[in-house]
Amino acid sequence: MTRTAVLVICALGIAALPLAADTVAELDRLHEADRHEQIVSLVNAQLSAARTNADRAALLWRLSRAQLTLADYGRWKGEMSDSDATELLREAEANAKRAIDLDSRAAEPRFWKGAAMGLRGQIRGVLNSLFMASDVRDYAVEAIDRNDRYGEAYYLLGQLFRELPGRPLSFGNRDAAVSLLRKAVDLHEQEYRDGVVGVRYFDNYTQLADALWRRNNSADRRRRNHAQAADRYRSASTPLERGSTFEGSQPLPSGSDREEAVRLVEMVVRELSRVSEPTTRDRKDLESARKLLSDWR
Repeated sequence: MTRTAVLVICALGIAALPLAADTVAELDRLHEADRHEQIVSLVNAQLSAARTNADRAALLWRLSRAQLTLADYGRWKGEMSDSDATELLREAEANAKRAIDLDSRAAEPRFWKGAAMGLRGQIRGVLNSLFMASDVRDYAVEAIDRNDRYGEAYYLLGQLFRELPGRPLSFGNRDAAVSLLRKAVDLHEQEYRDGVVGVRYFDNYTQLADALWRRNNSADRRRRNHAQAADRYRSASTPLERGSTFEGSQPLPSGSDREEAVRLVEMVVRELSRVSEPTTRDRKDLESARKLLSDWR
């Protein structure tokens, strides 16, 4: 290990030992605290000490996650050009692919491979990235096939189905988008209540609200469609089918799609406005929520 790597680990207060549960917990705590540069340093220092392929994969997909987040935040803050962000996302994809090769059973590497591709496609623009859409979808579907309670994969799928055009150009579907994002919210709320995650990811709610606003079903149409969605949910046989019809398994909130959308975004603005020391994630999510409300009024 180089002297620089030792200094990095000492600065973080973490011994350079083979991967252990406390190292994983620290990496995830740093992610929740938006300290992604430290994650990159820590993972790079730990990789050579990892004992098994599964350990190396666990480090690599967390490195991919950190690189994706740095690219996303860098563009949002105006500190990173699109070309630099794209290059960092390619690195994130490569690290996720290395993790897939090391641990083919794990869901997370497949999700982060798809998520990095998806953000790179978003930078290019939807119509310029249609050729990538099916690959992004397939990585996310492979993730939920391995872990059908992996909320982030439903979050990614919901955005894909919302943003893409429908057939024959692509597979966009606004009903599926709403259901998938409801599933992402439901899983996130369960994880937050159970202490699996230590922070609330409010973008789950604004993404669902955006999908509801675009679908724009009236209260009457929501009630009529809910019974059909319930039938489709009961006959679903795969995680994607259950996620795409998840709305039919839940009590239907009152009002129209757009009334529910406004309630969700107002909740996000209210909650994030109370945070005394917001992270970059909090500030970005608050700006996104406020922009949605402004665009809708």
